[in-house]
Order: sequence, then C-alpha cells, then structure tokens
Amino acid sequence: MNVQNLKAAVIGSSIGGLSAANVLNRLGFEVTVFEAFTEGFHNRGGALDSVDIQLLQTILPTETVQKRIGNHGHFYGDLWQYLYEGLPKYSVKFGVDIQEIRNPESLKPIVEIEGKLLEFDLIIGADGGKSTIRKYVSDAVPQYAGYTLWRTLLSTDKIGHPPNGSKTINGIRYETLGFPFIGANQESLWNCGVYMAMPE
Repeated sequence: MNVQNLKAAVIGSSIGGLSAANVLNRLGFEVTVFEAFTEGFHNRGGALDSVDIQLLQTILPTETVQKRIGNHGHFYGDLWQYLYEGLPKYSVKFGVDIQEIRNPESLKPIVEIEGKLLEFDLIIGADGGKSTIRKYVSDAVPQYAGYTLWRTLLSTDKIGHPPNGSKTINGIRYETLGFPFIGANQESLWNCGVYMAMPE
C-alpha cells in the first residue's frame, strides 16, 4: 500500500501519541499531532523502564539514543523530547483540544479546529484516561484501580489556607491534602498532595 500523501492525525502528544506519530512518519504519512496542553512535556518527571530501543534507533541516529536516553531507566521528559525531535518541525500543534470528529466512520474523517474543517485518512486517539474521542471507538469506561500521588509546594503567602478538599471531574475523583511546614530559607509553605485515580 502506498501511503505517500495520506494524512494522519494523532490526538494527544504524550509518549504513546508521539511514538505512533513517529512510526507513521517513518512509513510516509503526513502526520499532525494535536495536543490540548499549550506546551510539551519535556520537563515532566518520572521514569520509564521498558522502552523499545530498536524503535528509537529508527527515529534518530543510534549514538543519539545512547547519549540522550541510555539503556536502562529512562527519564520521561528526555524520552518525550527525543520523540518530539524525531518528527518534522511544526507537526505537533499545542493548545488544540479536539472534542468532536465528523464522519468518523467514513474513509475521510474530519476534525474541526478553530472553525476550519480538516480532513484526514487516519485518526489515532492517544489522549489518555480522560479521552474526549474514545466514544468513537468504544462505549467502555475506564476502570480505576487505585491512585497516584502528585506532590507540590505552595507559598502560604499566595494561599492563606490549607489546600484540602475533593472533587469529581468527568468521573475521576481527586483528593487534595495539604499541611504547613517551614522550607529552605525559613519560608512558610504548604506541602500538598493531590491523589488522582488511575485506570487499570
């Protein structure tokens, strides 16, 4: 099959979305990635253990993989930046939240962006647990297996009370807990933890 001149849209620019975009780009698709966040994830923390090094070596030169990513234990932000740089410039569009797809079952599905209708030959959903386009593929709702904890420090000068509470957004429950402590330079801070439900 000749895929030259075929257009692919990838919704979501996390590790999964950029990996798919790089594979499609290598196959000859014209790829556009749409990301709801206004910037990339190059500063995101966390580590990944199982990474397909052979796939990465097809994206950028081998020595770049060893130098930037290594062989064991991969920093999320470094891996994201590596995959981002493997794509043509300007192919990732930040600050674009795709909510609807027109003609999803046709051979030429359409997304509407800022009043413009863009036609694609292929659309891949990689927009995570709170996906807005999962409904075009499945009626299934993610089952949540537990929580992950995000921690941060906030100045008590900016927020005068402990940031505690809970809220359910799109079926996902968030719990926030905070307590005061004295940080470096005797600065008064809130030590906060946000517990977010994670899918299986």
